[in-house]
Amino acid sequence: MLLVINGFITSAQNNPIFQGGQGDGVNNNTFAQAGNNIFTGGGGDGWNQVSYSQTGNNIFTGGIGDGWNNSTYIQAGNSIFTGGTGDGWNTTNYLQAGNAIFAGGAGDGWNATSFLQAGNAIFNGGEGDGWNNTSFLQAGNNIFTGGIGDGWSSTYRPVGPIPVNFLYFNAQKQGETASLLNWKTSQEINSAHFDVERSTDAVNFYFIGRTTAAGNSPVPVDYYFTDQAPENGLNYYRLKQVDKDGRFIYTPSRLVRFDITDAGNVKYFPNPTNGILNIELPVIMQQEIKVVNISNAAGIVLNQFKQGAASNQLLHLNLGRYPKGVYFIQVKSASINSTQRIVLQ
Repeated sequence: MLLVINGFITSAQNNPIFQGGQGDGVNNNTFAQAGNNIFTGGGGDGWNQVSYSQTGNNIFTGGIGDGWNNSTYIQAGNSIFTGGTGDGWNTTNYLQAGNAIFAGGAGDGWNATSFLQAGNAIFNGGEGDGWNNTSFLQAGNNIFTGGIGDGWSSTYRPVGPIPVNFLYFNAQKQGETASLLNWKTSQEINSAHFDVERSTDAVNFYFIGRTTAAGNSPVPVDYYFTDQAPENGLNYYRLKQVDKDGRFIYTPSRLVRFDITDAGNVKYFPNPTNGILNIELPVIMQQEIKVVNISNAAGIVLNQFKQGAASNQLLHLNLGRYPKGVYFIQVKSASINSTQRIVLQ
């Protein structure tokens, strides 16, 4: 078969490529594309061959579970965010709920109805702390008025010539039942007398006698006094030198012993010692105030200190600062008076 097209002669042949058929989606009777489920759409790909509308998909339509609803874009209620009395907020208003922690009260010095600080006895002052709530003047306190124990005296002595100069003051046993005290002055100005005082703990002294002073003397003067009734045990002696105008001074203490030293239940170790001395206290002394005296062999009190009531079983003394020799350590409380002879090597 010959065809003439635009002046050219060609022959038609049976070729399925151009003739069309079901296989290529084109029919030789029509140019309409054959149906193909791949392109016409279906339920599987979310499209339909009669409509381009997307089929419903629960993944995107929303629901109560994710806080959205498929009929509205308003977020569903969630008790996590609506608040309640537990977290200090309420679902009906934004005012913070009352909370006793922040409302204040008498206990913390503030009140829920006022910002004024409540009264507090600690700051009102009183006799005990040296202040008074009606006055800013400090109350009297014997700690600061001076005394023998703290090295200050409440009696004022102006700077000027020393009325009495001591060359020495000694105390020693006279036989087995008396103490002999002797002292010497290099000069005296307006001196009245010497009071002799005695103690068993070097803290509490008592008057036991008086010796009249020379008064005014540019030359040395010797004095003597005998204690005919010393205490059994340790006897500390001191002099109170009194001027004619009533002013006075004290000498250091001197020790005289009238029995064998008795340590009792108190233990001292090591003895002899090279410096550190340990003192083991019985239970009864641990809870009492204790006075510790350190005296040398000549009876001179070298040091004294107090130990408060505590549960400490051991006291530690450092004797290393003293020269080698014999020392007497006394530990006294309300219930026990202990003395021990210690050798310092």
